Amino acid sequence: SVLLVTVDTLRADHMSLFGYPKQTSPALDRRASRLQIFERAYSTGPWTSIAIPTLLRGVYARRLRWEPYFETNEGRMLRAQPPPKLMEKEQPLKVFMLPEEDSPPPLPWWLQRRGMVTMAVADDRYSELLDPSTGIAVGFDVFVEGDEVQGPDPDDAVVDRAIEALEGVSDDEPWFLWVHLFGPHAPSTRHPSSPTFGV
Repeated sequence: SVLLVTVDTLRADHMSLFGYPKQTSPALDRRASRLQIFERAYSTGPWTSIAIPTLLRGVYARRLRWEPYFETNEGRMLRAQPPPKLMEKEQPLKVFMLPEEDSPPPLPWWLQRRGMVTMAVADDRYSELLDPSTGIAVGFDVFVEGDEVQGPDPDDAVVDRAIEALEGVSDDEPWFLWVHLFGPHAPSTRHPSSPTFGV
């Protein structure tokens, strides 16, 4: 069985596991002697929309075909082509590139075909990047998207939902569980001593 945990915007240099002076990763620190630690693991892209699809496929971004999606002020992710039908007062805010539908299948698709139970609990908090409509759920038997996770601390709720998903799998079934946490992503704090870039 395989457990994959990803954490949006988490910086290795701010984890006590990697020498940061504050105790920011105590649970991982306690288990460090039993963990395989990769000190030179890099994301294939600076955005979740690039990093997660390439991670789940095990390829560099240039190996996939990408298509633009609009994220709107209504929180929807819409394919840019054909031009989407917008609701009244809905406006496109940002453009994200996501893999085309005919891109190589992701890891859960392959594992599912090998008989593994495939599950995901993915929090994208205030975005829809990890909404099943974007194709991210391909190959998962169970996919719980962030909008279904409620509670005062969404990361705690995501972990609780992941544990619930595992409880539904029998002991003799191999499984793949992807858990995506969003906690460090927000809030963004601007410190007075930080330089301002751009306009």
